[in-house]
Amino acid sequence: MKKILPCLLLVTGFQSHAQHTCTDTLKYAVSKTSVAEAQACSQADLYVQVAQRFEAPTTIDVHGVCYYAYTATSGSSPAQVQVHLYDVDGVTDLPGTALATVGDVIPLGSGVPYTDFRRCVTFPAPVTVSSDFYVAFDGSGTTEPVGITRNSFSGEDGNLEALSAVYFDDQTGASYVRWYNQTTDPAFTSGSPPNGWNYDYLLEPIVSYTSFQNTLSMDTICAGSNVCVQLDSTDSVLVHKMYDEDVLYPTISTDWGDGNVSTGDSVCHIYTIAGNYNIVRSISHGWDTECLITDTLVLQVNGPTTATDVQVVCDSLVWIDGNTYNTSNNTATHTLVNSVGCDSVVTLDLTINTVDTSVMVSGVTLTANTSGASYQWLDCDNGLLPISGANAQSYMATANGNYAVVVDDGFCADTSACYAVTGVGIEELELNKLVTMFPNPNHTGQLQINYDGVINQVQVYDAIGRLLESAQLNHRILNIQELSNGSYILQIATDKGWIMKQLIIRKD
Repeated sequence: MKKILPCLLLVTGFQSHAQHTCTDTLKYAVSKTSVAEAQACSQADLYVQVAQRFEAPTTIDVHGVCYYAYTATSGSSPAQVQVHLYDVDGVTDLPGTALATVGDVIPLGSGVPYTDFRRCVTFPAPVTVSSDFYVAFDGSGTTEPVGITRNSFSGEDGNLEALSAVYFDDQTGASYVRWYNQTTDPAFTSGSPPNGWNYDYLLEPIVSYTSFQNTLSMDTICAGSNVCVQLDSTDSVLVHKMYDEDVLYPTISTDWGDGNVSTGDSVCHIYTIAGNYNIVRSISHGWDTECLITDTLVLQVNGPTTATDVQVVCDSLVWIDGNTYNTSNNTATHTLVNSVGCDSVVTLDLTINTVDTSVMVSGVTLTANTSGASYQWLDCDNGLLPISGANAQSYMATANGNYAVVVDDGFCADTSACYAVTGVGIEELELNKLVTMFPNPNHTGQLQINYDGVINQVQVYDAIGRLLESAQLNHRILNIQELSNGSYILQIATDKGWIMKQLIIRKD
């Protein structure tokens, strides 16, 4: 009965697994048998040797032969015979040189059923062959009535493959004493339906061969990818009719290690979950096989990685996907390739910050609506030139014109629109009357500035326009002790705007 082999052939990548040696008995002739028949084979008969040809699809070792033979009970004692291994003669295509020989003694019996008379012999040493060969049963050394079993003559069990041969010897030493192919030789074809003697001898070589060489294509894949497995195409012994009970192909199943099983040789599978998997190939191959193949290989399935790209920017962002984002976003994704060659899905977590650059205009005073920031007021009529010293949240214009402000909240900075101021000249005349200074000329080092409203700041400039001091009043008193004799311009910022007054210092 044929054995089912758990042959573990694991396919993944750029590795070659060790070959494995299988030992088997080739029952090809028996498999074609419809009826078994006995043929005499001894010195007393014309046919003293019978042989069966076998192919070698790969390099194999021949260890011995099994056959079905008996010595008829009419004989005086068990017959002594020989079993040979021959190469194929390059000229005649028949048995040539004997490569190995072993003797055997055939017990007495009826030969029925023939399976009860199966015998196996082993050569002194295995013989390696890589081309066709013959195994032969030789009864030339006995006169006992020996029967060797063949398959059906009338059933044409030879299938016209012309694999059987006989050695004819009538003890004359004539040229016709030689090997004959019974199916094709003219000596046998005349009057034989349809072509010669169309049967096989039930001779079964005991062979071993290195098989199931597998070159693996991948050992690392990404989840969602295919991995495929098939037998090495050079392993022709697996699909050879003489070496397998299944003439079409050995039975192959693949256990992918994740609960899925496929049948057939060339099969593929998609892994959806990352992990390490053993791919197990089970092969039912041979006749009476003693081949147990166990290869272990781990297939690594890598999964996709995920990441979040946190971005906090001002106004807009050009992201890795090439798109420009003007509003906050936490749904956009982009797929890259990670360090193991699989998908890396990046999710954008974007916060767009803006700064309020709106300005309130009250008379000649402009006030940025954003508090707690840094400010720089600009002269829009002079190419957005920064105004020296104008760094407060409010700016009191000293001349009619258009003004803007840069607001920097520590993260984002932006420039406002330009705002118009038109009332500086008119209001300044009225305001100038309301602000008085005493004493002026001054020789005391203390200047009293009188005004019913709020004085925010006093800036002191010399005669050539250099800013000497920017001060806050202390009880309406400006300390000017450091100023030397001369003429100075004071710019006074009030709650109603800026005015300019001249100060004279005369200490002598």
